Amino acid sequence: MDVTALITALAAKDDFVGTVSHELRTPLTSILGYLELVLEEPGHEGIEAELQVVHRNATQLLGLVNDLIAVASEHVDLSLQEADLARLLADVVDFTLPQAANRGLELVLEVEPSLTARMDIPRIRQVVSNLLSNAIKYSPDGGRITARAHRTGTDLVCSITDPGVGMSPEDQEQAFTKFFRSARSRETAIPGAGLGLPISKTIVEGHGGSMSLTSAPGAGTTATFVLPAS
Repeated sequence: MDVTALITALAAKDDFVGTVSHELRTPLTSILGYLELVLEEPGHEGIEAELQVVHRNATQLLGLVNDLIAVASEHVDLSLQEADLARLLADVVDFTLPQAANRGLELVLEVEPSLTARMDIPRIRQVVSNLLSNAIKYSPDGGRITARAHRTGTDLVCSITDPGVGMSPEDQEQAFTKFFRSARSRETAIPGAGLGLPISKTIVEGHGGSMSLTSAPGAGTTATFVLPAS
């Protein structure tokens, strides 16, 4: 089967997404800059709360635009420094505990100490947050989510295991495809844009690591990423 037309169409879609996202980023960056100037100036105390809401939502939108650019180009700019994956994972888990509790989920942390690696801290935090968010969204019946991190030889291994609905083999094959949404997520209106796993994979691979999924329908999912240790 000749797949040339399909490859061309996919490349055109990536070019379109990348171009539109770049065009959106410039005005959003300007909006945030002027908002910050306004917030720094006195005399806006009466509407400061409203301005903070605008700033927060504009920041979130800029983050989405940056993710669109990253998945379209399959590249992220990284600022690497020595950091402890165990501490980072613990911080994100602690931040996520209320969200999990609101869904009737127990969130458990199992880490070895001092898991140092050269990493872009905000980006790896984004990866962990994405995986925990997915685990919560796809575990509607409660249960336990376990976040683990340990050293294996020259690698650091981090995994998030949930008790959720799981994935079919077909869904697993497509899980890292940009904008992919499983039939289950569409049927149950689970929110998402199909970008969390693709951007996470791009970030991890940018660190010289890898990402994988293990899942079965009705048996939950384990999402794992591996980073080179320092």
